[in-house]
Amino acid sequence: MTSLKPSSAQPADLRRNSAPRTIIRLTLAMVILGLAWRIVRFAVHFPLWGDEAFIVASLYDRGFADMFKPLEHAQIAPLAFMWAELAVSRLLGFSVLALRTPAFLCGLFSMLLFWRFGRRVLDKHAALLAIAIFAASFYVVRHSTEVKPYAQDLAVSLVLLWLGWAVYRRSDSVIRWLGLILAAALGVWCSYPAVFIAGAVAMFLAWSLWPKRSAKLLLWLLLYALILGASFLAMYLFYIRAHEASAAGIREIRTWTISFPPFSQPWRLPFWFLDVHTGNMMAYPLGGKNFGSTLTFLLVVVGVVALWRNRQKPLLLLLLGPLPLMLVAAAMHKYPYGTSARISQHLAPAFCLLAGVGLSSALRFWLDRRRLIRGFYIATAVMATIAIGGIVRDIAQPQKKFSDRHNLEALRTLVSWTEPQDQWVIFNARENLPYSPNVCTYGGSGARFCYYIRRFAPATANVRWAPPAQKLSPLPTGRTWLIIYRDNNSLFPQHLLDLYLRTAQQQLGQPKRHWFKLTSPKDPPRDYIEAIEIYEFAPFSSEAKLH
Repeated sequence: MTSLKPSSAQPADLRRNSAPRTIIRLTLAMVILGLAWRIVRFAVHFPLWGDEAFIVASLYDRGFADMFKPLEHAQIAPLAFMWAELAVSRLLGFSVLALRTPAFLCGLFSMLLFWRFGRRVLDKHAALLAIAIFAASFYVVRHSTEVKPYAQDLAVSLVLLWLGWAVYRRSDSVIRWLGLILAAALGVWCSYPAVFIAGAVAMFLAWSLWPKRSAKLLLWLLLYALILGASFLAMYLFYIRAHEASAAGIREIRTWTISFPPFSQPWRLPFWFLDVHTGNMMAYPLGGKNFGSTLTFLLVVVGVVALWRNRQKPLLLLLLGPLPLMLVAAAMHKYPYGTSARISQHLAPAFCLLAGVGLSSALRFWLDRRRLIRGFYIATAVMATIAIGGIVRDIAQPQKKFSDRHNLEALRTLVSWTEPQDQWVIFNARENLPYSPNVCTYGGSGARFCYYIRRFAPATANVRWAPPAQKLSPLPTGRTWLIIYRDNNSLFPQHLLDLYLRTAQQQLGQPKRHWFKLTSPKDPPRDYIEAIEIYEFAPFSSEAKLH
């Protein structure tokens, strides 16, 4: 069997009165709505947030060959993604929209390819629901508009699934085999979890083609496995090994530690397994941790049973094949298993397809023949409502965090005050200094602050990072802006700032103080306040001359 087609066991009224044109139009409408949500979220221009700024930090002073070196802030990102971001930054600059363009294009491509793939492997009713779920999935949309490699993970996964299925359908096609081999060899350089998808494709084809006992097909499969293995080994030795060594601490963060199966405590395995598969790993279209995606998990289980009963074992193997490979990698502490939708974007096609089949099967089970088509329409309308709600929310609140937006507004305000002859002095350092806090220790918020300084500092302004205060001197005609960033996750060294200010005042005169509080009143109370503090020193020819 090559697709889940309506069988004779399905209600006759459904096959006869299913309004195929309406189903096709609804499917196309959901594709358009999914594309529209991605375009809107990209266009509303969410401010850059910390995790994205981590990636951007490795783009400023590097060439393409430099990407083989460990990335800034212990980031782990595939080479092709970093090259794409570097190319975009060189061609279009460092604006947020430019930097998000690779992920955005991957998001549009994935929506279109999932539409075609779903229609190819499922019947039109299950495909409608699967495509509707995919179009309305928040995490799929979110990661298609971020400077992170997750949208690329999804796109590569879909390409491999598509080509694997194409080879299964026409295993005698040289073009299809070559396309699959090339995609797998390049895919591991574009996406780390691509190796799980490519490995699943290998198992799927081996299981499906073995009964044919064809030496030619077995040679093709062997060639595929050898080239995939060689490409992955080369990527590991020449690229990821150095990055992995420099980011060894990543395995200690909670997102990773809770994703490793507790084999040392086997009694915890059943709960761990259930907790992972009902959490963010299956948050399609919506969901969350602490069993927040239970409904999707149940639909996926129903979908698995339905495909098994309809003799769709090859499709099941293709979709679920990555899971045991990921489990092995997680047991070796090499790659996290679930716990987060972002590190599981390569599984989104499988879960959305299976959830679509499960929802279709549930409707057929619970509804009588007269109400069945209406049930499909209502389910599609629910998904459309989720997508439209997401669009409205993104327009009404185009920011991930309050501080992301206000950090941006503070720097833009400073830019509006700055004249070409002015200079910016940043109190925070980008290295360990005895008289200044290291902004790099602030994590994502510090990386975001550095991005905005480099992004918005006027080209004519002199920007100096943490110069000794005694070396400051007033400008003949320009003002000096002393900029201080305070993070709300760590104690700010006020005594260092006071000492720095006293010396600066001796050199530059009495300043005017500006204060930008970045913490929202709705945020949970913390011991420290996130803020940007600015001291404006007048030119030497005016107030500074009096001192």
